[in-house]
Amino acid sequence: MSTINSANIEDPLFNKLSRSVKQNEKNNNKKDAPTEQEIQRAEAEQIRQYEAFNDMIARNSTRKTTLQSVKVVGGNSCRSSFLEAQIQPLLDASGQDLATVIAASDKTYNALNSFGIFKSVNVGLDVAPPGLFYSAAGPQDLDLVATVTLQQAKRFTARTGTDLGNGEGTGYANFVLRSLFGGAETLSFDASIGTRTRSSYLLNFTSPLLNSSIWRGELLAFTSSRRIPWAAHEQVLKGLSAKIRSPHVEAGYEAVLRTITSVNAGASDMVRTLAGDGIKTSLFWSMIHDKRNDMLMPSSGYYFKFGNEIGGLLGPEYGDKPFLKTTFESQVATGFSLGAGSSLSSDGSPIEKLFHQKKLAGGVADDIIMQYSLRGGLLYSYNGPSHFMDRFFLGGANDVRGFQLNAMGPRQDQDSLGGDVFVAQGASLLARIPGLARTNPLRFLAFVNGGSVLELDKNDIKGTLLEAATKPSIAAGFGLAYRHPVARFELNVTLPLIARESEGLRKGLQFGVGLSFL
Repeated sequence: MSTINSANIEDPLFNKLSRSVKQNEKNNNKKDAPTEQEIQRAEAEQIRQYEAFNDMIARNSTRKTTLQSVKVVGGNSCRSSFLEAQIQPLLDASGQDLATVIAASDKTYNALNSFGIFKSVNVGLDVAPPGLFYSAAGPQDLDLVATVTLQQAKRFTARTGTDLGNGEGTGYANFVLRSLFGGAETLSFDASIGTRTRSSYLLNFTSPLLNSSIWRGELLAFTSSRRIPWAAHEQVLKGLSAKIRSPHVEAGYEAVLRTITSVNAGASDMVRTLAGDGIKTSLFWSMIHDKRNDMLMPSSGYYFKFGNEIGGLLGPEYGDKPFLKTTFESQVATGFSLGAGSSLSSDGSPIEKLFHQKKLAGGVADDIIMQYSLRGGLLYSYNGPSHFMDRFFLGGANDVRGFQLNAMGPRQDQDSLGGDVFVAQGASLLARIPGLARTNPLRFLAFVNGGSVLELDKNDIKGTLLEAATKPSIAAGFGLAYRHPVARFELNVTLPLIARESEGLRKGLQFGVGLSFL
């Protein structure tokens, strides 16, 4: 963490800054969930300390501050050029005001912490000992020394376990080697077998680009064999991928050998036609903007992702179907608090209001949460019909509840064929269950969701899009949602209300596990 220490200095600025907020850690270490009164007392104490800190910064933020030295303790496995790039914000801030130096210490902390190669990071600011350094500071100026303390995480880790989600049970093994060349490079290997994914192997090398904490490059090699029960065959993929990414942008190239095999006797004509090997090469990019306070069960904020993929770079003569694929995802969430404790959000200081927005553990402790999600996509194939593996599929506990897995849209006999256009949307209400602590991650859930997946009529693209948006299949239901630290669990009672002929319906209980729900 980023800290400022006062040692034995009498300056009231640093005496106040050295105080730490410990109440959260105490509450987290308790075996029993904190009571409502304990939560309110902890909130009041934290608000008081935050306000004192904020007031002190406001009164002293313009004082000129010089960093006499920046010392790095630990991080012996990192090369010097990598560490120098991370502490550069501190060096650049020296000679400016205190607020700028504090912001630079936070930036250095966030950069070092983002790489995942350190168990702990601490950026401390201390008053420079008198006489140790030459100083030309005036009576109102500050001379500081910065100390960056790094505790190395394990360079090699191995993990095994099981996953349950998206209609599949999986056993996996994961091996990670960190900081290969002293610059936060990571080499990971993942292997898994499951009820639907017979085998999957992924080798991934990740490295910061030019020592940046924002931009990273990735090289991937992968192979997988997967049963496709909704279309009576198996898919085997072997490929390579290279991409660069940041928190908001991702772009790359992919080359994959795709095989449709083990085709059942009752498979559709489309699957039979595509049986055998095929090649896919594509360029892709996406833009992400995520302001949600929690990815699994947000109570405030919004999320948007937009992406394009251009396929068929080798041409149809190599079996590489040219296509353009566009997708988007969005979500908005808002929460409300009822009864005692909600007054923090209506009146009080700006610190109280800000604290109220961030105080709830996991981002799911508001009494009532309303969420709305909208997704869509368009696949345009330039040379005949689109490839089965490029198409969109809808239905299942993780997108349009009330329908069987990937069972919406065009079908032939028992096979789901997917589509070239899809629109899906859902509205959910999550409420705290009376009698449970406000921080309890179990919530009552009520929802209505719907969607359409259609073949694209290239002679009437506008009409196809309009039909997908205005004539959805719809289902509603209620149940329980639980936010586990690694995934979200849902158990719902679903009731399909409107459906196209032959779509696979799921009436009654439906269980879902995953990271993203409609």
